[in-house]
This record gives sequence, C-alpha cells and structure tokens, in this order.
Amino acid sequence: MTKNGRLLLVEDETLILLNLKSTLNDLGWEVAHMAAKIGNAIDIARTGSFDAAIIDINLDGSMTYPVADILKARSIPFAFTTGYGKNGIDHAYSKVPILPKPFSRDQLETLLNGLLPR
Repeated sequence: MTKNGRLLLVEDETLILLNLKSTLNDLGWEVAHMAAKIGNAIDIARTGSFDAAIIDINLDGSMTYPVADILKARSIPFAFTTGYGKNGIDHAYSKVPILPKPFSRDQLETLLNGLLPR
C-alpha cells in the first residue's frame, strides 16, 4: 500500500524512467502505470486509475499535449518534465507545473506535494 498516491509516468528514456520509479517508490508513491510511447500514454490517460501524472513534454519527437488534455478533462493533476525550460512549453500550458531536467529528489518531492497536497 502506498502512503502518498498512485502515479502515471510518461517518459521515453528508460534509465530516467526506472530511476524516477525507484525514487518515487522510496518517497512512498506507487507507480501505477508507465508509458514510453505517445499512443500508450494516451490510452492510459483515458482509462487508467491513478491520482496524478508526471509527463515528459516530448516523447521521441511527439509532444505530449494530447495526454495533458485528457488528464485535464479528467481533473487529474499533472506536471511536465522537460530539459527545454518554460520556453519549450506551449503558452496554452503555461500554468502546468514544470519539473526541469535534470531534477533532484527534493525538487520531485516538492512538485508532488504541490500536485497532491496532504
């Protein structure tokens, strides 16, 4: 059982994904779903059961805005991860929290506590 919540992780870099999953587990979060391809991420976003999501803004050249739109419609909180900074995010998503790559464990924990306050 998780003490903090269940998450969707959307990330196309396997090492980042596995490291992120491990860190989240250490912090008391359950990784309910993972997706490395935009099609899988969209399917999970539509039907998956989770409390929040962390989404890489770019999956192998595909922007993940469709995933974000589904989560917004489902009222599921989410944040983007990106190495591009705020300038790499479409203005329509300017209010979405951003976790800049590379990020620390503390930055990740702060972000999640903001997404799902206890």
